[in-house]
Amino acid sequence: MKLVFQKHLVKSKTRRCRICGKYLVDTKGYEQTQFCSRKCMGIFNKSDAGGWTRKILPKKSYKISPPLCYILGVLKGDGNITKGVIQLETIDKEFILFFIYMIKKWCNMEITKIRTRKGVKNTIFGISICSIMATNFLKDFNIDNIINSNNQCKIMFLKGFIDSEGAIQKKSRTISITNCNKHLLFLCKKLLMNIDINTSNINISVRKGTLTPFGILQQNCYSLHICGQKNLIKFKRIIGFTIQRKQQALIKVCNSYLNSFQLNFLRRLPNADKNRWRELIHNGNISI
Repeated sequence: MKLVFQKHLVKSKTRRCRICGKYLVDTKGYEQTQFCSRKCMGIFNKSDAGGWTRKILPKKSYKISPPLCYILGVLKGDGNITKGVIQLETIDKEFILFFIYMIKKWCNMEITKIRTRKGVKNTIFGISICSIMATNFLKDFNIDNIINSNNQCKIMFLKGFIDSEGAIQKKSRTISITNCNKHLLFLCKKLLMNIDINTSNINISVRKGTLTPFGILQQNCYSLHICGQKNLIKFKRIIGFTIQRKQQALIKVCNSYLNSFQLNFLRRLPNADKNRWRELIHNGNISI
């Protein structure tokens, strides 16, 4: 009589895959693995990936929160999600450090490695976060749910998205937000209106087929503008930029507007003295 030995497969109640979070199968008499498949093992062995200390999302990470909304805003702009990997590259180190801080607040992932490489003009900083659970959740998240969230979540989504896609136009004194996804800009417009910041209409900024430094555009690129003294000052006070060079440019644009006293003083000055009106106010020579 031939004896057949069968493996005793028992689904573990505690052990999970370090990458995707699936419950592992305990095989009696065999060495226990930490991964559910070779694919997950291959992702773990990537040399350029950081943040391996915690791969399973805690329960709090599935709830909408300000850190999650900021991460979603960045990923809809400069960030990128591929199979199991979240990536971000930027020339602003404070931007990437704040993104790492938001990741830690959201799901307790520690990211210790920041890549650097030489760009055309500036050093480029980059990070990679490998987690199938995190990428699947972020990909499937419906960003339209942010409209029904609290004001802090709305503000953090706008902050992340405008940190990525926003730019200061000093001559026209506007903040321009540019993206190829028109629906995203409509959502951004609604969220800004919810916190009493008015915007322009959404217009086509670059048409499909235009040659750009990144190649030929495959679809139209749209833009949204925030302009006017009240709207810019409110944006600076409520939202602002994480990136210091953009924040400093915004402060200069807001300071370029004159208050009622300065405006009346400038109107009453002779043409010969209008170029040095700030000096006259500073020295106290305000009698005309």
